[in-house]
Amino acid sequence: SSAAPAAVTEARAAKGTCALIEPGESEANVKARLGDPDEIRSEEETRGPKSNVWIYRDSRCAIHFFGNMVESIE
Repeated sequence: SSAAPAAVTEARAAKGTCALIEPGESEANVKARLGDPDEIRSEEETRGPKSNVWIYRDSRCAIHFFGNMVESIE
């Protein structure tokens, strides 16, 4: 039925947008504002230890972390 896709969309809706996030914020702060990311990708091979990117598909943004702190947002 058409109600099922709407329920899935509502359940995954982000709490906020990446516009709320600023460089220097902690992973815990980002998770509290935006919820769990859809995907986490390691960037250790290209940027070094403790670097990764959290991808939020519904918000169409990616948050890059270095040492558990926000380094940049796209």
